[in-house]
Amino acid sequence: MNPELLLEQTLSGGMREGIVGALLEVLERTDNFTLTHSYRVARLAVPMGVALHLSEDNLETLRVAALLHDLGKAFIPAQILLKQDFLTEEEFAIMRKHPEYGSAVIGRVPGFSDVCEIIASHHERYDGAGYPHGTAGTDIPLGGRILAVADSFDAMVTARVYRHGTQPDMAAAEVARCAGSQFDPVVVEAFLATTHFRGVHHGEKSTAQRE
Repeated sequence: MNPELLLEQTLSGGMREGIVGALLEVLERTDNFTLTHSYRVARLAVPMGVALHLSEDNLETLRVAALLHDLGKAFIPAQILLKQDFLTEEEFAIMRKHPEYGSAVIGRVPGFSDVCEIIASHHERYDGAGYPHGTAGTDIPLGGRILAVADSFDAMVTARVYRHGTQPDMAAAEVARCAGSQFDPVVVEAFLATTHFRGVHHGEKSTAQRE
């Protein structure tokens, strides 16, 4: 199975396609950078799912979850989301609500419960030190563990107005270093085996992308 073709294929079912498209439009209107970040995360995540032998249905769920994983940022105040500096502790506490906000929205859509679980868990850590619930290990949905790696890697390599992006090889080394603590070691292996830094835009700067 070609992961690039899988990523580009249309979503199955007109209603499902329409729902995802509408939600992506909301995200685009909120912050176009977050939208392009979400596409890059999907391009990283789907090949990892293929390497981990996910079924076609689960790969499609992973792809949709990757595209919508930051939907909750549409509900973060603009002065925080678009702040051109590091967030304060209080602002970061608000930003950390975005997985819950996104999963709450997706949870209201019939047939998206599996997507909802992944979105809710994409900032959990393998060692249990993540958020919003401090879930650990394989209690975190596999899709959430995959998105944690893809999301973090893209965040590291992408420049922001307040810092330069990390070189891709250095970012990959950091992902490897965090295997067993922040990230699932099996997922890290899949990332290192499949990524090859596709679609990385080292020079692109953002005013909005936050963890």
